Amino acid sequence: MATNELHNLITVDLIRLMVESHLPYETTEKLDYARVINPVFEGTTGVEKWRPQAWPILEALSKLRPDSPGGMPDMLAYLPPATDPDFPTLALGLQLFLDQAPSQVLKGVNKRWVVSYFADLALHYGQQLQALPPHQNPGNWECWKACATPDYFIAVRFWLSAPFVHHERTAEEGLAFTEATRVFVEETFGVRDPYRDQPEKRNDLYGFPNMVKEGPPQGPLDVPTGFFWLACVMDVHKPPLDKFGRYPYRDRASGRATTAEEEEWIKESAIFPRLPDDIATKIKEDVEAGIWSPLMKPE
Repeated sequence: MATNELHNLITVDLIRLMVESHLPYETTEKLDYARVINPVFEGTTGVEKWRPQAWPILEALSKLRPDSPGGMPDMLAYLPPATDPDFPTLALGLQLFLDQAPSQVLKGVNKRWVVSYFADLALHYGQQLQALPPHQNPGNWECWKACATPDYFIAVRFWLSAPFVHHERTAEEGLAFTEATRVFVEETFGVRDPYRDQPEKRNDLYGFPNMVKEGPPQGPLDVPTGFFWLACVMDVHKPPLDKFGRYPYRDRASGRATTAEEEEWIKESAIFPRLPDDIATKIKEDVEAGIWSPLMKPE
């Protein structure tokens, strides 16, 4: 159910700002894909521009969690009809907000909300978008080809895949989404993804932390080279899920006990910050008591 409060907070201007912050280039540009990759890994996606507007929305959404009356909120209710010409852009912007804003704004004990509520909400919304008819689905080239280059559309697909890759329950969906984009790139540019011939890299249990530590390839980058690297980054999210059934670095934020094998993986990965003991203890107590502590406003 949509609420008047959220309708007033989730503005078209904010949604467009999310798109402009995460895809800071024109839809018709031919892109150096270093411009697509670098902001993701340098953390320069304009959070300072939209952070003040994000907090009240996240707080309002936290009151609509699944154990509240009405269940998971229908975020499509905050967009214009799917027949609106601006729907693909606005649908993308709202997906960016749901997937990116919680992790970039919420800290400390609020991390439980990031991994155990907002991740579900972003996934639910992403699945709603993918269930739309092809001519209305913002992940479909049909929605963009009249106003965007393939370069831009491929970046759109990258961001739309994020909730599926980030969620612990949808590894196969995330893999399939990335594969569909990979095929689009191969067919559009007439090249084969070289990572197809590197299963040892794509299936490496430490593939994701290793790629993060290595950093992206240096620009300038053509679209295939840049996207194929991004696709491999997305693919290597899956081996830890295959091994552990979850992302071990989220255990403390989820109130879960971490196994010795998971601890070893986290230690060897050497990229994941450890949630402080007092915060992890508080989250665990809330989970065991079946309660949710209200969101604490960031300082």
